[in-house]
Amino acid sequence: MKYMRTFATEDGGSSMEEISVEAIPTEFVPGNPSMGVSEPQNAGTVKFLQVDPGWDGGWHPSPARQYMVPLTGGFRVETTDGQAVELRPGDLVLLDDTSGKGHHTTMLDGVECWIAVTTLD
Repeated sequence: MKYMRTFATEDGGSSMEEISVEAIPTEFVPGNPSMGVSEPQNAGTVKFLQVDPGWDGGWHPSPARQYMVPLTGGFRVETTDGQAVELRPGDLVLLDDTSGKGHHTTMLDGVECWIAVTTLD
């Protein structure tokens, strides 16, 4: 699996990189066939955001290290170096740019967007 990660750059801007997740065959459900399992990450909270059509977050750093997954609708994230990614239901992004100018987030398609957010410790 792959996902995008935003991060703060030394000049106070932001950038993005693609992250690959390795899944190691593991007996995850006792007594059942193995499945691929990634390395664990410590998470803090899970919450759901309801974002209105046309919402524009402007440039802002992420308030926390957090994974975001759109459940309905979609959103676009742009970093200061000009990279951008559009996220649709089931896509994953790690917002890791908690300092500097941050990223610019806008909603897509003029529809409400529900987003699952998991903060990381």
